[in-house]
Amino acid sequence: NWEDIVEVARTSDWHKRERDERGKAADGWKDSMTGRDTRGRSIYVTGKRLYAGGEVHWYVITYHEAR
Repeated sequence: NWEDIVEVARTSDWHKRERDERGKAADGWKDSMTGRDTRGRSIYVTGKRLYAGGEVHWYVITYHEAR
């Protein structure tokens, strides 16, 4: 859920940027981070910013418990 993604971003202790190989991201990058969700689990998230309806939205590509 969105609250978990926001919490992961807020508590993120690692962040990586890679070029969006598909060229669809609004800024040309994919972002990856590891942080804690609202239940305290360590979560890995990858996403990118996409244009939709004249606005930029963050699209989640990968979301799973961190290893």
